[in-house]
Amino acid sequence: MLAQSLLNAVFIIIGGYVAISYLLPMLRDFFSGILKEEKSLDGLMGIINLYIIIFILAAIVTELMAINNQYLNYFGILTPGLNVLVALIPYIQWLVVGVLVVLGLKNLKK
Repeated sequence: MLAQSLLNAVFIIIGGYVAISYLLPMLRDFFSGILKEEKSLDGLMGIINLYIIIFILAAIVTELMAINNQYLNYFGILTPGLNVLVALIPYIQWLVVGVLVVLGLKNLKK
């Protein structure tokens, strides 16, 4: 169980690194063709980056808590804060969708 949880945490970190380093620039290039405003694009990429970081951190804490080590259990302190952030994500997603629709319609008029 220890080795599996540690490997899961390592692969979560690797997956997060790949998502932030390789997939986000591709997504940025895709959205740069749609959104002409650089500030809006920077904000959108910042929110998506924050999503990824929150999900990675929540998954890592969950895996480390599964080990049941007396020192790693201190990561349980982060759980309530991460639960609040994860609970806010659906509301922020609707905000992002609304902003994308407004920006898309704005750029469609041009």
